[in-house]
Amino acid sequence: GPKAELELNKKIHAADLDGLFTANDVKDTIYVTGHQNPDTDAVCSSILCANLLTALGHDATPVVLGNLNNETKYVLEQAGIDEPEVLDSAAGKYFFLVDHSDYLQSAEGMDTATILGVVDHHGIGDISTANQVIYDAKPLGSTGTVLWLQYRDYGLTVDRDMARLIISAIMSETQNLTTSSVTEADQQAVKTLQKTAGILETEEYWNEMFKASVSHEGASNEDILHNDWKQYEAGDVKYSISVAECFDEDEVKEMAGRMKKVLPDSLAADGVDYAYAEVYASHDDVSVCYIVPADKGSEDAFRKAFGEKAEFDGNYFIMNTVISRDGELVPELTKVFEEQAQEQEQE
Repeated sequence: GPKAELELNKKIHAADLDGLFTANDVKDTIYVTGHQNPDTDAVCSSILCANLLTALGHDATPVVLGNLNNETKYVLEQAGIDEPEVLDSAAGKYFFLVDHSDYLQSAEGMDTATILGVVDHHGIGDISTANQVIYDAKPLGSTGTVLWLQYRDYGLTVDRDMARLIISAIMSETQNLTTSSVTEADQQAVKTLQKTAGILETEEYWNEMFKASVSHEGASNEDILHNDWKQYEAGDVKYSISVAECFDEDEVKEMAGRMKKVLPDSLAADGVDYAYAEVYASHDDVSVCYIVPADKGSEDAFRKAFGEKAEFDGNYFIMNTVISRDGELVPELTKVFEEQAQEQEQE
């Protein structure tokens, strides 16, 4: 029957992990981490993955690579789960990576760590391993959804706390199931887990998450810039994109001005050649997005990538629709920087 099949799946996956860990002589704790400047999907997925490994009989613990944002703090408080400890260095440790597969986005020393697994919903990064590895990446709206499928495949029960984390990860990453990255799996995960999570009114829960996420009270410009900040490499350059969400257009304008003040200095401070801040508001009937370039070079590159899709007012590129950092900004900017490198080689 179904129960027997679930138990068989659990045994099979547990054996797979046993074989992997034995082959890599794993005797110490397996750390599970998301990317730097962790968002809700990265943090929830770290906890979910560590819980899964523990349920299968292994010593696993979630860690984070920076301070948590207000939305994530709210989610963990509602689930009754303590914040994971911040990891200083990955050197010499064993890891499962979630929500990323790039060295630049991962912990310092990750190139000398033993990576045993990756669970993700993005493209394949530059992380490489000589050892065998579990790699599970799916084109879904959230890494939390990938882990929900793993729990099902492994024959594991999702309890209240883990159900809340899965729903929160999906809602955060897909803006309450409204982004173009949403799939049937994301929708079914939320629907299936609502009762278990005790979140029968998802709209009400999302509104509370949203209020927490757009609160920048007490934060400095530098804190806001690096709260949801990611670094990328393309061609022969490094670039960064920071994302800040606001409640309405007035707050977007104010925040764009604050980011304009700190972005130029961030080029040298963060060791990047180009830098951007995406500041937006998107809820109910509000939809506005400002792209703030750090300097003239960043401005020119963005113009090449997006042409007439955005109006430039002398300081910011203004759009009436929110664009995805990983789904739209990164692919188009990467294309520009790679073409730029090729042109320089031909000169």
